[in-house]
Amino acid sequence: MNKRTQLDVGVVVWASFLTACVATMVCFAFVDPLLIGDDEAPPSWARDRMTGYAVGFFFFWMSCALASAFTAFLVETRRTDGTDDV
Repeated sequence: MNKRTQLDVGVVVWASFLTACVATMVCFAFVDPLLIGDDEAPPSWARDRMTGYAVGFFFFWMSCALASAFTAFLVETRRTDGTDDV
């Protein structure tokens, strides 16, 4: 992996991590993880709030990482020959 690719991966991972932190704080300020889903009892692996917070954080992190990686891909693949094909 060349130096530029390593830098791009680092930027995507770090930016998506920070965005996921903010998204998790905002989301769980208004939503209780135990109240998400059906009215019946939660499954055995999701009986505490910390599991809900962790699952939510990793969901936000993966979503933000995909969006950041797609943006980085689009920036890297733009035309540099001076023509505009808009």
